[in-house]
Amino acid sequence: MSGVRVAERLPFSPTIAGATAVRVLQQISRDKGSTALLLAIPCMLMVLLKLMFHDSEATFERVGPQVFGIFPVIVMYLVASVSTLRERTTGTAERLLTMPVQRLDIVLGYSLAFAFLALLQAVLSTLLSIGPLGLDIKGPAYLLMVIAMHGALLGWRWGCW
Repeated sequence: MSGVRVAERLPFSPTIAGATAVRVLQQISRDKGSTALLLAIPCMLMVLLKLMFHDSEATFERVGPQVFGIFPVIVMYLVASVSTLRERTTGTAERLLTMPVQRLDIVLGYSLAFAFLALLQAVLSTLLSIGPLGLDIKGPAYLLMVIAMHGALLGWRWGCW
C-alpha cells in the first residue's frame, strides 16, 4: 500500500436506510386505509372488547391483557402484507435493486419504518386501554406497551416474508 488508506465499506448505508424508512412512512401515510388500520383498529378492537364485557369487569381484566398482545400482530401482519404486495406489483423493489442500494439498506429501512409504526400503535392502544378503558394490570403499564410493540414487529416480520 502506498500510504493511501482504503475506506472500508459498511454493509449498509445509514443515509440510504433512513431515506428508505422515510419513503415507506410517506407511502403509508398517503394511504388513509393503512393508516387507519394501523392506528385505529387496535384501539377500536379494545373498545369492542370492553363493550362486550361491560357487565363483567373481572372478565375484561382477565381477558384484556391476553388479547391485547394478539391485536397488534394481526393488524401489522395485514398492513405488511398489503405493503409488500404493493411493492411487488408496482416494481418498487426491483427498481431499488437496480440502484446503488444494498439489500440490507432496504431491509433496515423497512424495519425502521415499521418499528416506528409499531411503537406508535403500541403507545396509542396502551394509553387507551390503561386510561379511558380502565384496564387494570398487575405489572407496570410500559411492559404491556413493550409486548404490544413486539407483537406488532412480529406481525410485520411475518407479513413481509
